[in-house]
Amino acid sequence: MRDDDKKSKRQLVSELEALRGRVAELEAAGSVGELHERTAELARASEQLTMFRRFAEASGQGFSMADLDGRLIYLNPALCRMLGDDGPEGRLGQHLSVCYPEEGNRRGREEIEPALEQNGYWEGELPLLSRQGQHVPTWQNSFVIRDDRGNPLRLAVVITDITERKAAEEALRQSHDELRAIYDGMVDGLHILNLATMRAVRANPALCRMMGYSEEELAVLSPADVHPPEALPWILESFQAYLDGRGSGAAEVPLVRKDGSVFYADISGSRIVYNGEPCVMCFFHDTTQRRRALEALRRERRTLKHMLRASDHERQLIAYDIHDGLAQQLAGALMQFQTYDQLKASRPEEAQKAYDGAVTLLRHGHAEARRLISGVRPPILDESGVIAAIAHLVHDPVFNHGPKIDFRSRVTFHRLAPVVENVIYRIVQEALANARNHSNSNRILVSLVQRDDRLWIEVRDWGVGFDVKKVQKDRFGLAGIRERARLLGGKCRVKSRPGEGSSIMVELPVVEREPA
Repeated sequence: MRDDDKKSKRQLVSELEALRGRVAELEAAGSVGELHERTAELARASEQLTMFRRFAEASGQGFSMADLDGRLIYLNPALCRMLGDDGPEGRLGQHLSVCYPEEGNRRGREEIEPALEQNGYWEGELPLLSRQGQHVPTWQNSFVIRDDRGNPLRLAVVITDITERKAAEEALRQSHDELRAIYDGMVDGLHILNLATMRAVRANPALCRMMGYSEEELAVLSPADVHPPEALPWILESFQAYLDGRGSGAAEVPLVRKDGSVFYADISGSRIVYNGEPCVMCFFHDTTQRRRALEALRRERRTLKHMLRASDHERQLIAYDIHDGLAQQLAGALMQFQTYDQLKASRPEEAQKAYDGAVTLLRHGHAEARRLISGVRPPILDESGVIAAIAHLVHDPVFNHGPKIDFRSRVTFHRLAPVVENVIYRIVQEALANARNHSNSNRILVSLVQRDDRLWIEVRDWGVGFDVKKVQKDRFGLAGIRERARLLGGKCRVKSRPGEGSSIMVELPVVEREPA
């Protein structure tokens, strides 16, 4: 028999003896009716006590009672399981503080006891301390049991094990944190748009960065505020499609940033219900980089086409020069030699004149051949380097009847990589030709300045100038200069205004020739 059962039996025996004594007193006093009434009252109380015990022991919630000093007088089986006990025997008579960790007891002194004294009730989350030393999360309802006159009689507490709820809350919190990390860390923009008001109700940081607005600012903007006027009609049609359940997304949608600039994004969306309202969740993928890449590809294609046309044009000019110059001179020399061969026996004096004429034509042809070679790639460029080649270029006798050309060089390198030297020479050659042919300037300056590992090239004139934005598309000189600079990792800047002269400035990396 359990100790509490023995105790209850002893208590019942004691109460029975008291009852017998009371019966004897009542019989002596002749109050038998009162005796029967008291007996029935005790029977009802015993029945209620039995019913309460059965209820408490069958409950899945923990239940305990303590006297006003905090000594435990009852623990139901559910609470014993929470505490890791086989039964209540080891806890009865102990102070209820043994059921809680130190932090719980501190809260009991500072929070729970004052609440019970003031209100007679306290409710909150409080961990139990199991016999194995584990903290068991619980939700507790503590209250004071009072007698018929309202005096405190017992302390009671109903305890609910919330281990599963806490695990679910932790899993939910972790999922929320993961979703928040994804939401905040997304590269693509995301927002939730109310289909009835056409206003954003949520926007992630990526979309705020794209648009230049805060989330609060985006919440008050209408479609007319974030899309160009010309795109608004089909934007509104897209909203209607989502309302009708037909929406899916669109590519290259124009959007207006807070600073007024326009960018494009691919938008995909799904209809959802958010806070009880029909909404659409939209994902924004900024296509700026893709558009830039496509534009760069188109620019490369245009550049290649221009350079091919420029190359064909240059080849055509060389062909004209050879046909009109060298080829004619060689043909004339050949004819003179044929005449010499025919006349040398019969008319030696005329034959000698034909021979001398042929030799003269060959000399002119040789000079023309050297001029053509120099125009394509002068031998001095390979023999002495780019500085000597440019000096030779600006002092070419063909420039004697044009504007005065000044050449200034402040460089520390000796020789550069052949491809770099050729690009520098071609840039100066083309810029110089532009200045001589179009500027009407009486002076041209060619300058090469080295600063650390960068070379600055400038060809400047003080002529008529031009509008840089209105250069004819069939003029390949400036385009060729820009592309040659770009291909070597350099930059080109053209400054000119009508009547104020022109300046072509090119910055290139200095790549010195590797030792042989």
